[in-house]
Amino acid sequence: SIQPDHAFVFLWQKRSADNCCWNGKNDYSAFAETELDWGSALRSSNTSCDQNETPNRPCFSPEFISTVRMIGSIAFIIGTVLYNRYLSNWSYRRIWIYSQALLAFFGLLDVVWILRWNQFLGVPDWAFALGDKVIVKLLDRLSRMPMYVLAASLCPPGLEASVFAVAMSLSNLGWDMAAFSGILLQEMFGGIRAPMYKNLEYFLLVSSMCRLLPVVFIPWLVPDGNPRQTIQRTSSNQSYEPVPVMNRTNEPDRQN
Repeated sequence: SIQPDHAFVFLWQKRSADNCCWNGKNDYSAFAETELDWGSALRSSNTSCDQNETPNRPCFSPEFISTVRMIGSIAFIIGTVLYNRYLSNWSYRRIWIYSQALLAFFGLLDVVWILRWNQFLGVPDWAFALGDKVIVKLLDRLSRMPMYVLAASLCPPGLEASVFAVAMSLSNLGWDMAAFSGILLQEMFGGIRAPMYKNLEYFLLVSSMCRLLPVVFIPWLVPDGNPRQTIQRTSSNQSYEPVPVMNRTNEPDRQN
């Protein structure tokens, strides 16, 4: 909830009249709707712009963005495998500190992308798109897995559905508060509107630094130990018994 949520990077990079043919004077009437294939999207060759118009934004096609999102969904599975194989022996604090620090780092890479410094460094736009949609999703999965393990260890037998419902409710509340904080933050910078996206780099800088705020609370709110120890202790100390069901044979005969 203290990490502002936004979609400005998506709006800034996708193919539109604002992004593909823009001359810096709010005049983008020369934009021509043309289909972009995968190769042209990777090369960021956009559309037929006028001579005075410079397409200095990625202008990714919908096909490319959909493919990147599909790869991001696969990253969730990869994150689960990496967690079970390599990070389950890490402490809770170490996992969350490293994941939040890396999320902040990749958020700062968006600032590099927005300022177009990647062109001077020779890094293509599609590499930043993959980092934003794939690597961030993988890190998000790595940071969520320990929370699920903790919730499962604290859950009393027979109350799994209730604990899951409470956890999902808190998660949805956090997403809504993050979206609200993102709106407040953009208003603090005077509002961020297309096609100029003025002060977007400062907005991304502050929102990325907000990802480090949870690190301050980790020593006080996160217990010691690691997920594997929690699973072993839970399996050895708890014996799960089925919830008793009403014995219908002992019910009085209602017909009598």
